[in-house]
Amino acid sequence: MIEHLVAYPTVADLLGDRHRIISNDWQCASLSSLAGRNIDRALTVLARVEFTPAVLRADLAADRLAPRYLFAASELIDHAADLLAQSSVITRDNERRWRVFHQRILEITDAAPGPAGTVPPDSVGTAGPDAGPGPFVATVAL
Repeated sequence: MIEHLVAYPTVADLLGDRHRIISNDWQCASLSSLAGRNIDRALTVLARVEFTPAVLRADLAADRLAPRYLFAASELIDHAADLLAQSSVITRDNERRWRVFHQRILEITDAAPGPAGTVPPDSVGTAGPDAGPGPFVATVAL
């Protein structure tokens, strides 16, 4: 759909922001996927530890492998949390860009006549500060 926006001069000044939103969304998805892989690996590491009291006591008296595995798993989980925190920063970066872009689309669609010269009733008055996603319709003739 983004390729179609290039044809509309009324949003030309916002195309960079719109592409940035999309790029940020892709990056957040990748970070989420990577965080999930880290958690999966942490679970694999934790599966190496027998958590029964007798086995843990024996391990502590011998090689002390359980604490090493636990520390490795905690590092993986910590890194997953860092990745998700980074994703939230990127998502926050989108907020203003999305509000500005969305507001412009509402202004354009509110000004565009609907069938038989009417404005769609569900789009009237939705451009306020508390407006939700609104009636964004990609097929509206801009």
